[in-house]
Amino acid sequence: MSHRIPAAKPVALPATRARARNSCAADGKQAAAIALLASVPRLPRWLALLPALVLACQGAAPSGPRSGYESTAPERAAGGEAGQALFADERLADYALEITREAFAEVAAKPNAPPVSVGLTAAGAALAAPVGFRARDGGAFELIIDHVDPRQRLFGVARIELHPFVADPSLFRERIAYQLFREMGLPAPRSAHARLSVGGAFRGLYLAVEAIDRGFLEDRWPGAGEGNLYGDIWPGIASPSDPQRALRAPDRADHRAFVAFNNLVKAARPRALARLVDEWLDLPHLTRFLATDAGIGNRGGVRAFACDESGRYCSNRDFFLYQDERSDRFWLLPSNLWRVLRPYDPTWRMPRWTEAAPDCGQRTRTSEGEVRRAPGCDRIFAAVAENNGGAMAEARQRLLEVWTPGKFTDAIDRWAKLMELAVASDESSPGLPAWRLAIKELKRDLDLLRSTVGTDAAPEGEETVALGRTSFEGLDRATFLARTEFIGARRSGGLHELNTVAPLSGTHDVLLEFELANDVRDGKPVPYSQAAAFRLPFRTGTTLSDARRIRFLFRTSLSREVTVAVEGSRPLGGIRNPRIYATVAARAGAPAELVLELANFNAELEGAPISAEARAAILAEPAALLFQIEPIGLTNGLLPAGNSDAGLAQLDNVFIQ
Repeated sequence: MSHRIPAAKPVALPATRARARNSCAADGKQAAAIALLASVPRLPRWLALLPALVLACQGAAPSGPRSGYESTAPERAAGGEAGQALFADERLADYALEITREAFAEVAAKPNAPPVSVGLTAAGAALAAPVGFRARDGGAFELIIDHVDPRQRLFGVARIELHPFVADPSLFRERIAYQLFREMGLPAPRSAHARLSVGGAFRGLYLAVEAIDRGFLEDRWPGAGEGNLYGDIWPGIASPSDPQRALRAPDRADHRAFVAFNNLVKAARPRALARLVDEWLDLPHLTRFLATDAGIGNRGGVRAFACDESGRYCSNRDFFLYQDERSDRFWLLPSNLWRVLRPYDPTWRMPRWTEAAPDCGQRTRTSEGEVRRAPGCDRIFAAVAENNGGAMAEARQRLLEVWTPGKFTDAIDRWAKLMELAVASDESSPGLPAWRLAIKELKRDLDLLRSTVGTDAAPEGEETVALGRTSFEGLDRATFLARTEFIGARRSGGLHELNTVAPLSGTHDVLLEFELANDVRDGKPVPYSQAAAFRLPFRTGTTLSDARRIRFLFRTSLSREVTVAVEGSRPLGGIRNPRIYATVAARAGAPAELVLELANFNAELEGAPISAEARAAILAEPAALLFQIEPIGLTNGLLPAGNSDAGLAQLDNVFIQ
């Protein structure tokens, strides 16, 4: 599809710095005076662009090598000597915090609060001075090694982040994703699995991640690591106050370069944008980054423009931009890679980042309920997609050469052996049964994702539920796994596949492999905590307002109950994905058609009944059908101590009347 760059009002401004240098002139005093305008909010557009002209006239283009990063040794992507002991591949590092459990809980309850001072022993090294310790968003923690003593380092590292395994029961996806970025020659954090103990008691497993801070920059850009580091701010959509808010390395607070780039992206004519992006973001680096980010299936990050419920305010996040101090070029760095390496794509209804959106005023609700703007509406992505197909093809080929078939199998098995005892004793981890299933799923997903590198278009297919029969016929495996998912409680797991071996009907059905176990909290099993469900999204525009019943074919290895839920697409009563549900018994052996009347579905939120209006709203705009496997042999809501409930099931011919 031809990619049309979103139009901007023409402004009489040279498109690139090179052209600007030939078309304007200003002495040093004039330049200094006009540059101050960059920090003044609410200026007319033409006046706000003057700092960009000044920077261009002052020779802002690099005088040395084209790329500050590419001019360094290639191994810099993987980091230098600092921190090697922390991120060794063959060991599981221990981080021991000298803090009471009560104080730890207090810190964890206040994300982004000022750090507290604690003692730390890590990877066998006891630090002389206390370190800073604070919680971050999403259950992560930060260790600030130089908090008290500015000269203190842990194996040469000043800051370390401890990431929980959000929505990843395999515990490996984020680590593998960072490794792929580094092997693509892109500066990305190193990481390794770690055991965390608090006050002498084992707290759980985390991924220890190298912080992107001043030390990281000085390591990757030797002699040029003093530039500005920005987090979650993107040229072309930033407001005047954003650069200071987004500054992560505040040694220098001169934002003229970012302001100039931001204004140029907003104002440049479409034909000038590609050259502009190349000069400011370095095309070889940018295309390798985008090829890797798309290849690992990152559903967050720089390509994801999430919006508020109104759809008016949209932005991207979970990335850094570093301004090389030797030039005003910006380098894109990955951050918080927790939504990666899964075929399942909740954004499949949207155009890909390489495709033009039919209407950039339109917003799309993903199958997970998020409101998104199409990434192709961004002027930078539009320029790259329209003008750099050759560079993108080269970047994808390089990714395929780096990501060889079966590349991570041995590493996953090696890491799993190191971690098995810790997983078994970590009540916040998936537990061994769900973990082993998740590792099996991860290996499947890695091979599948590699096979789809370079296919930017959303998979075609009609496997999502319609008002009629969904029989999974004629589907390819990649499309099926991109549209469907198996979700579970923390210690219950599942694996789903498009099955062609003895299907219930026709040539294809869905095979569900699952293992249910009790969740654990404070050392005690949690009643009624065993849950695993197959999630089948509805097609866009589906309504169940006039539907009466749901029918489906089902076979299970052991007789058990199945709960079917209709999930709403809009938040309700503070619940992001409200559901109504009903349960039916399924006998082992021969397949049976099961029927549920929608009028009999329970309707409640957090245990409280909901109104008829709320029920109608869920049916009017449903997001998905869920088929939840219920456990066998519960006593007071618990499986017997040490036991799990494993089994197989098949699903076919989902039919809504």
